[in-house]
Amino acid sequence: MTTRPPVQEIITVTDNTRCRWSSLALTAVSALLTGTALGQDPQHLWRFSARAVQGRTVHAVRGGLTVTAEKALEVAGSTAVFDGVNSLTAVGVASAQLPAQDITVSAWVSVSAPTRWGCIIGYIQDNGNYEKGWDLGYHNDRFVFQISTGPKLVTATAPTAFEDNTWYHVAGTYDGQTVRLYVDGQPVADAAGAAGPIAYPPHAFYSIGAYHDDNEYFRMQGRLYEAAVYPRRLSAEEIARHAAERPAATIPPPVLPARLWLQFTAPDQAVLHWDTSQPGPGRAFLGTSPDSMRVLESGSSEHQHSVVLTDLAPDTLYTYSVGRVGAEDVVRSVRAEFDTSFNYTLPAVPAVPEFEADVQCAGIAEQTLAQTGVRRGICVVYGVRDGALAYHLARRSRLVLWLVDSDPMRIATLRRQLNRTGLYGVRFSAMTVRSLDRTALSDALANLVVSERTLEGDAWPGRPDEIRRVLAPGGHAVLVGATGATPGRDIWLESTAGSGWTVADTRSGVSARLKRRAFPGSGAWTHQYGTAANTATSGDELGQAAATQDLQLQWLGRPGPDFGIDRNPRMPAPLAVGGRLFHQGMNRVIALDAFNGTFLWSLEIPLLRRVNIPRDAGNWCADADALYVAVGNQAWQLDTASGRRIGVLELPEQHRDGHMWGAIAHVDGRLFGSSVKTGSSYTAYWGGQNWYDATKASATAKVCSDALFAYDPGPGRLAWVRAGGTAINTTIALGGGRLYVVESRNSALASQRTGRVNDPGLWQDQFLLALDAATGKLVWERPIDTVDGSVVFYLVYHPRALVLVSSGGKYHLYAFDPAQGQPLWEQQHDWPGRDHSAHMMHPVVIEDTLYLEPNGYRVVDGVKVTAKMGRRSGCHTYLGSRHALIYRGADRKVAMWDRVKETVTTWDRLRPSCWLSMVPAGGMLLAPEGGGGCSCAKWLETSVGFLPKAHRLSDGRTFTERGN
Repeated sequence: MTTRPPVQEIITVTDNTRCRWSSLALTAVSALLTGTALGQDPQHLWRFSARAVQGRTVHAVRGGLTVTAEKALEVAGSTAVFDGVNSLTAVGVASAQLPAQDITVSAWVSVSAPTRWGCIIGYIQDNGNYEKGWDLGYHNDRFVFQISTGPKLVTATAPTAFEDNTWYHVAGTYDGQTVRLYVDGQPVADAAGAAGPIAYPPHAFYSIGAYHDDNEYFRMQGRLYEAAVYPRRLSAEEIARHAAERPAATIPPPVLPARLWLQFTAPDQAVLHWDTSQPGPGRAFLGTSPDSMRVLESGSSEHQHSVVLTDLAPDTLYTYSVGRVGAEDVVRSVRAEFDTSFNYTLPAVPAVPEFEADVQCAGIAEQTLAQTGVRRGICVVYGVRDGALAYHLARRSRLVLWLVDSDPMRIATLRRQLNRTGLYGVRFSAMTVRSLDRTALSDALANLVVSERTLEGDAWPGRPDEIRRVLAPGGHAVLVGATGATPGRDIWLESTAGSGWTVADTRSGVSARLKRRAFPGSGAWTHQYGTAANTATSGDELGQAAATQDLQLQWLGRPGPDFGIDRNPRMPAPLAVGGRLFHQGMNRVIALDAFNGTFLWSLEIPLLRRVNIPRDAGNWCADADALYVAVGNQAWQLDTASGRRIGVLELPEQHRDGHMWGAIAHVDGRLFGSSVKTGSSYTAYWGGQNWYDATKASATAKVCSDALFAYDPGPGRLAWVRAGGTAINTTIALGGGRLYVVESRNSALASQRTGRVNDPGLWQDQFLLALDAATGKLVWERPIDTVDGSVVFYLVYHPRALVLVSSGGKYHLYAFDPAQGQPLWEQQHDWPGRDHSAHMMHPVVIEDTLYLEPNGYRVVDGVKVTAKMGRRSGCHTYLGSRHALIYRGADRKVAMWDRVKETVTTWDRLRPSCWLSMVPAGGMLLAPEGGGGCSCAKWLETSVGFLPKAHRLSDGRTFTERGN
């Protein structure tokens, strides 16, 4: 049961912390005030009130043993905050001062970041084959109690994962025979193999908040209210009684508000936003370490707060927390981090009097930006005068200006003038070209093209078709000339006839405008697997490219490998729509221009992270105007052009408490979602099991939802909610006006406290459902009985078939009629391997063929049409363009498999992520960096964009190849 004391309902989403204890009992209050806990005989007992903690020193409540921190210990509401760089040690403690045999170790703890080796309190040496002592801690996301009575540690491990940022009472006991672990008062694991006295090492560290021995030092991230050690085995009743006596009044919820995000706004500046559930003054705490925090007041006494962070140092890691000033105290969230190394914002252009005096160019710049809406990206100034128009465009936008002209004297003068801004080479670059008729610029490069030469009233420069060539799809060209007829200009304008240009008279003079159309056959990658149908293709023709030589490098650059999570534990896929590319990193989002790679905006969102996507739904989707992101128990609507948050939708009220937003999709103007129990989605990324490549064990548990719902277009009106079954997130697919899903109606699943289900009961009482997407009403349902999808379980929609892929021992495929649900066909084939994702590939549907390594099957009847798919080598799954499969092929290289010729081509030194990090969209193949940190080695760890050669309007030579 989730309990949230009213006094602590300060941070917006206390649902991020699930509490598993009854209300505070009067006996607990008495125990709290008198300082007793868990019996009357603790040998050592520490609590972390402000009175007990004095800088680096913590005085014991019982036992007289003082522990010392590496630096000043932060205290929040009588809890110690461990930030991953601090820990506590009792200096000079020998094993003779500790229990010889019977022992109980107990703690109230909240872990915010699981690690491979985590210790709450312990006295241990674990160096190779030498294992002595004991510790109460956690291995990845499982609590453990381990003890040595001989050569090896004997470990009792919790069978289920704990949830991040959640308070637990954890205890371990040993009585000379049995090692036992308790979680929240319940015995959850026993371990045999221990007997007799504890085997202590001659020397060890008596540590709190760190797994510390001679060759390891892994510090905890989380909070502690209490740690205690007893020289006897306490009974199950005693432990259960203490677990029920949670000292709620002194343990603040260790949560981050869901409505918390940070956006860099200048090279040394950012804005931090957060909301509180109760109105009142807001406060933020910022610093480079816990003992150097500065306090910032939001200036608001309402629910919404923001502070401007100024004077930020470059390449610096900052920590921060936020909160609300209450009647008695300041309630703070747990700390989050941001790194200014990822601040890619451009500096503002300072005022230059000589340029400011040109009011004509100022007016043209204002009008051009307002009419085109282009304010970020690359602007090409096609023919220059004095740089005034370029200056005014840069002053009013975040554009980077590239100025080109065939007159070297003009360019030399211009460089000196623009150097006065101090930003030449950052916001401005000027280059000489042999001829404006055919410049050295790449195809499809510019978001905006203007000209200063057209203002001179003479013949207009260059050729209209060269401007069109340089312009990116969706980009605008705006050329303004003086009023009155001039023969040279008129000839230039006449040459635009029938090519999409429009000519008009304006207040500033005669203007010629062009907006370049999308590349033929372009698609959009708007959901985790291309579309909400989960086909793993966008339908993009990529200029009919079927081999790597059919594409050329268009851009490369940011972000690099440090932006994401090392080895990428199967994170959400990038999205690309409307000429923009969106990519997730370590609790951050970045937006790039798809055609030139220019940085557009980024957000730091502490609660963003979601991993192990083969067992869960993606956490975002997009259309050309908005990016929809699941954050906590909300969905945020972000403006794709600026990153500004323009809307927030909550989970339906009846499914809000103790739940988070699970699946998310946007189809026909409606936003679809699901609710999952808090802590169900995967976030851990450290350790071997968090590579998520296993064929069994906890890493294969499917994330399931207990409600599906939809919001209508417009002001966020809830259209419908459906609850009752356990819906498998990886089977939520939309198409043809319907939502399809597989749910289990095994009633035992509903009582589980997590939506991360690894119970064999998930495969019992299964039904395939079709819901009307507009109303949520059941169209049809069919009981199904598939092979257990113990590894992965996917559903793909095609107008002619719904295809379930269940992986358990081999691949099993089941097809159903989307109209009525009747079975159509079944197929199966062996896994190509048992590791590096060979056993968990997501299918790809291109036209009427479904591909699943190594075979292709006809969607309508399941007939095998090929067994010669290009063979995968590495963890990345397959994705499709119209004419090829794209994947990680031989020697771990990015590869393309020609669907007709069934031949493979590759790029050397390029590798994708460990799940899906390349997308064909907008007529481009886009690959933001996602594989940094992988042990496969020797790759170019950079983001790249490829342009199909068929989309070129030039001779195809690159900028460098033309001798520039």
